[in-house]
Amino acid sequence: MWVMWVIHGRNLLQGLVLVAVIVAGGYGIWALQPMAVPSAAAEMHVKTFDVVAVEFDDEDPKTGQEREVYRWDPGTIVVQKGDRVRLNIHGLNGDKHPFLIEGLNVQGEVARGEVQTVEFVAKERGVYRLVCLVHTDAHNHGPMIGYIVVQ
Repeated sequence: MWVMWVIHGRNLLQGLVLVAVIVAGGYGIWALQPMAVPSAAAEMHVKTFDVVAVEFDDEDPKTGQEREVYRWDPGTIVVQKGDRVRLNIHGLNGDKHPFLIEGLNVQGEVARGEVQTVEFVAKERGVYRLVCLVHTDAHNHGPMIGYIVVQ
């Protein structure tokens, strides 16, 4: 059975007011709902850097003696306090390079032809040294030191 509604002038106005109240009420309820806030872990962007263990060879023109020195390239990385940092450390030259990042409790070892990945959160501002534990001074073809600057 079909029901037919007939709307007259006064009923039309009441119907429009009712629809407007329902729409406004629904919007008000929706607008008052707390917004979903991403968690800190989901919000944190990982900054990735590739660092290479590089060897430079040369010959002393006075003595003819071969000289070599090792370094990290790039030698300095700048990040912001609170950043999650990923270092992909590539062993390009040399045998093995055991390393540590002073003050960040990060350590590892990279060998020729390998990649060692380490991650940390830069919690405090400062300058942190990436130190190869084999090439510590000039007598050991170093110092092989890089710097991580946390601003």
